[in-house]
Amino acid sequence: MCAAGRAGHYLATTAMQLGLHVRVGTEDTVYRYPHRDELVEGNREMVERVAATAAALGRRLATPAEYREMVGLRAPVAA
Repeated sequence: MCAAGRAGHYLATTAMQLGLHVRVGTEDTVYRYPHRDELVEGNREMVERVAATAAALGRRLATPAEYREMVGLRAPVAA
């Protein structure tokens, strides 16, 4: 689920309640709330907010390896 726009966090919350995977970032929205023009500080803030919401809903974040598998990427080659 890509939750873009001012209501992005609310959409991400709904998607998590439905058991879907979400992604967030400032490329999707720069607003902290749908009803105010307050801007987020950056991607870190958005990830921390959605991680806290996921924890409150009993969900957990995917590990990098789990994410790569979900999107069909190979594991990085060790140097």
